[in-house]
Amino acid sequence: MKNDSSFTKSLFLNRSFIAIFFSQACVYLGDQFLIVALSWTVAQEMGGFSLGLVLAAWSIPRGILLFIGGVFADRYERKKMGMIIAGSVSLVALLIACLIINEWFYLPLWIGTAIILGTLDALRLPLGASLVPLVLPKAEIINANRWIQLLEYGSLSAGAAIAGIVVASVGSMGAFIIIGCLFIVSIIFFSLLPTLPPNRETQENMVQDLKEGFKWVISERRLRVLLPTFALANLFVLGIYSVGIVLFAKNIAGNGAQNLGFMSSSFGIGLVVGILILPVVPKKVANSLAGLFMLFLLSDISLALIGLGGNLLAACGFYFLSGLFAGPASTLYRSSLQLFTPDHLLGRVNSIARGISFGLEPVSTSIIGALSSILSAGTLIIVGGFAAATVDTLGVLTGRLVEKKDNAKEEFSETIN
Repeated sequence: MKNDSSFTKSLFLNRSFIAIFFSQACVYLGDQFLIVALSWTVAQEMGGFSLGLVLAAWSIPRGILLFIGGVFADRYERKKMGMIIAGSVSLVALLIACLIINEWFYLPLWIGTAIILGTLDALRLPLGASLVPLVLPKAEIINANRWIQLLEYGSLSAGAAIAGIVVASVGSMGAFIIIGCLFIVSIIFFSLLPTLPPNRETQENMVQDLKEGFKWVISERRLRVLLPTFALANLFVLGIYSVGIVLFAKNIAGNGAQNLGFMSSSFGIGLVVGILILPVVPKKVANSLAGLFMLFLLSDISLALIGLGGNLLAACGFYFLSGLFAGPASTLYRSSLQLFTPDHLLGRVNSIARGISFGLEPVSTSIIGALSSILSAGTLIIVGGFAAATVDTLGVLTGRLVEKKDNAKEEFSETIN
């Protein structure tokens, strides 16, 4: 049995993983730069109303076309597709730089650009989630995802701050030129991958392809438990993250913006620390569906406890704990999707998982926003957190039942053979 250091050493001796790792590093950093630079430029030059329209034009096609992106990821050669998408994002970033230098701040132009970015996101998100199991043996997938998610959460924590400094230093036009260069560098690393053709001989029409993905999710017992349970829990907590925490930070004594910064940093640090300590998580937890939901359960209970505290220190402590448990849980969730899914369905299953879970964010955010007019932020966090924890508990119980049936089936198969 290899230890964690042996797995890590073998990962970074693998040319394909190195290519994915550094390509994704450029993409994650470029994403943060893109969010900050685009939001700042539109808000500064055209105002808050225009910013809302541009961000909606970015997010709506991403949500609508995500399932199609999964079909494309399974249908076409992945290496070529990834390079084309990254090149397209780079061109769009440079196009935006041209709009800025010519002072073409016409709302329809920026909405059209945002629609293109959202469409490209819908194509690249399922593709990015399906790469690791195509180039690594199953035994290394969890450790590989741990490093990929360290990149992702590190970029979320530090990338926005770095982007803000860059925009302030070189201006929006300079920031978009840097974004274009980051995606070009990601293409260079991506080119080191071997050819990754689709794992099937025939191709049905796109509707049939998508049906095949949903059919697999329904037929695979573990995914049938994992995806709906995760989606339902997210319905209760996504709005808490985006609205409830902001309102809670505002109501704590002191500077509301500063409170939010401290709380967000605490959660981000918790995520990173949680992923780093994943190798010490007991195998019984890390290798089971019930264990995965137990980690989400502890994360959501910690989130709920924020609402019981009335001071910043307690809020930061509980938010750190929530991130500490959510970090390894999110890595194991991502790995489970990859391990339970055949290679030829990876794009579609990952797009379905993302679509039915994070696609609920606008619903969750709207509900929490509406309820905030009649309930305090603390109450919303308590109710939402414990409601999600209840769903997680059902996930723990159902996961144990599924695993007992699978074990019994394996024992029966071994007996008759």
